[in-house]
Amino acid sequence: MNIEIYADGISKEDANLDNKHESCRAIIKNDDKYCLIHLTKHNIYTTPGGTIEANETKEECLEREVLEETGMIVKALNHTVTTTEYFIDSVWTMHYFTVEIIEEGLDIHQTDEEIDLGMITVWKTLEEVLDIFENVVPNHDTGSNVHNREFIGFINSV
Repeated sequence: MNIEIYADGISKEDANLDNKHESCRAIIKNDDKYCLIHLTKHNIYTTPGGTIEANETKEECLEREVLEETGMIVKALNHTVTTTEYFIDSVWTMHYFTVEIIEEGLDIHQTDEEIDLGMITVWKTLEEVLDIFENVVPNHDTGSNVHNREFIGFINSV
């Protein structure tokens, strides 16, 4: 399933289709809690994941990004939903997967940008995740868009 999301007041024709980004995101559940990434600098929450690199499958991207961001080795299980967001300056496609945790507690390898954003891993109950995506107000221009997208990806994956 592909769900298309449009920035306020634009259509697909208004978006810059030459500036495309494609990423994979993980829905990680352990016991009764879900893993989120909190970008403390902007108070934005996301599911773990990131950009697909050249010659990398979606599953390889997902597993690499989760390891780098959380220190967990996971196995991609199910591609649940894809969201495509259209903005005036870009198009962002996110592939969401459920995963199985294989190993935890390994080193986290954050980029300088992730360190600057204050990226931390948090575990939240289903109710807390839904509350975050509905009620937490980010302090960045695109933060609400991120929360809306993450809500759509999350709710269609659990």
